[in-house]
Amino acid sequence: MLTTRNIPVTRSAAIVLLGVLLISVPVWPQTGGTAAELAQRAVEAVKVGDYEAAVAGFRSALERDPELHQVRFQLARVLATQGQFESAVEEFRLVVEARPEDGLARRGEVTALLLLGRYADARRRL
Repeated sequence: MLTTRNIPVTRSAAIVLLGVLLISVPVWPQTGGTAAELAQRAVEAVKVGDYEAAVAGFRSALERDPELHQVRFQLARVLATQGQFESAVEEFRLVVEARPEDGLARRGEVTALLLLGRYADARRRL
């Protein structure tokens, strides 16, 4: 039996723990590839809960192609999930400016503004 910080750990539990740790570590470069490839890697990072890698991937994709509005929307959602509402507001705003008919982006922007306590700004953006 193995011990970790004086806590007994069975071999199978140690293997499971190692597997969980390995799954959560991104094994792909975040800077190489096309904008679409970077965005897809970022989506995969979101799926495993690696939001920092997701943000980096979405931002890298947008550096290559700033017109990928769906990627910008996904970036805004991840930022909001992390509680980075100021950054999320800016990204949602850029999507709404490019696609005024995008109700989800507008709702995301207004929601983030409300969470920041910026009620007048939220009302103006409706």
